[in-house]
Amino acid sequence: MAITIVQQPPAYAFGSSPMVYGLDSTAYASAGFAYIADVFIWTGSIASVPANYVYRFKLRPDPVSGRYGYLDIRNVVDQYLSATTIAHDDGTAQNTVASVVNVQVKFREFTNGGGVGAVVATSSSIRAYDGFSEVSEGLNLNLATSTGGYLTSMPQSPVSIPIWSGQEMTMGIMLGDTNPPDRMRVTYSNGTSATLLFSTLSITGGNNSQNWMWYVPVGIANLNASVITTKPSSVTNLQFYTVEFLLNTAVQRTYRFEVQCEPRYTPLTIAFQNRYGAWDYLLVQKKSVESISIERDTYTANVIRRSAGTASIPTYAASKQYFNTQGQEQLVVNTGFIPEQMNEAVKQMMLSSTLQLVEQELAVILTDTQVTYKTSVNDNLVQYTFTLQYANPVKNKLWLQKSKQAQGILTPTETSQSRWTTTWLTCVTLRSSFPPSRRTSTSQQQTQTMRSSSITTM
Repeated sequence: MAITIVQQPPAYAFGSSPMVYGLDSTAYASAGFAYIADVFIWTGSIASVPANYVYRFKLRPDPVSGRYGYLDIRNVVDQYLSATTIAHDDGTAQNTVASVVNVQVKFREFTNGGGVGAVVATSSSIRAYDGFSEVSEGLNLNLATSTGGYLTSMPQSPVSIPIWSGQEMTMGIMLGDTNPPDRMRVTYSNGTSATLLFSTLSITGGNNSQNWMWYVPVGIANLNASVITTKPSSVTNLQFYTVEFLLNTAVQRTYRFEVQCEPRYTPLTIAFQNRYGAWDYLLVQKKSVESISIERDTYTANVIRRSAGTASIPTYAASKQYFNTQGQEQLVVNTGFIPEQMNEAVKQMMLSSTLQLVEQELAVILTDTQVTYKTSVNDNLVQYTFTLQYANPVKNKLWLQKSKQAQGILTPTETSQSRWTTTWLTCVTLRSSFPPSRRTSTSQQQTQTMRSSSITTM
């Protein structure tokens, strides 16, 4: 008996899109036949496959052919991927610790007579990135060939990428691919240039998953903090500069950055995880408006005071009381005029689940659910407005995550079940954490919710 792997993901895969394996077996006609797939996911050396799998699938052949099996492991792999936290102003190179994992699948056969058999087929060991492909690109798209190893949505030269004089910005580079760049050359608007070798930045390749994506410094603040010999701060009246990525003397990619002069407003930068799993940036340099909305509950308290046989209502008493008051701040930002080639960056930012305000070092979420793409033909000038909500409320009432047993709400039966040993947080935990007096007053009195909003700072 044997299994043939007819289809499998490429060497560099999008971990948040379908990762499909197609299977064929000579034992498909056996009684009770099923494919057994053991999924291994790990970080570090791709050659060091763990001894234990993280998930096992049992697959029946598809009902049409009664023979072939199809497995998509995307939902399992995606749980092991997340955005890598970096210093956006760093002048060194930073590798990824969370956005790339190694994946391998070992296949077995199951029959009623023989049970689960030995491993009869092993997939290639692949690298899964915390990104996604688009439906129009089909299944099992190769990340390396589709990007050329440059993990950014930014347009290439001669299009100019808007930045400001204190810009913090990195660019994701894939070094696991064939013929990756080994240096970058920065040429300033006054004609001077300098080269930064990747070896000087301690960038290394190899088989370690952490070394398959590197963030290199390309922003003004980053280059000023780097070891490059000619820094932006030494250039008088810097108007623009180009960053060329080279392999020896051959130029592979060129990006042009144009410094914006904004005399009135304070520029801000939105960092977002793009569809390749790397950080990208969008400058919002025009008018921004900050506001706060308040959400709170009310109840009616008994304010009659009793003393020595006399009842009274104090003049300072308030029968209407607030509790559970919380504030949520948001920011409306404006990009100013940008090239229409930046529409791809706008698209990927809209689709991103991880956004940060770089200068404020705060996480945000994008509340806009629709954007109409603008073009120079239709709109003459391209400009966008976005509404960002800070990812955390104003009052610090965050909950420390505890196990169910630590919260003291396990029954004796549940305590003996190992499935409850993992940490978790549920509505049950939250509700049980309210003070008893508050829970009683809420349930016994009529409660209404009042929202007060639009305290705005211009």
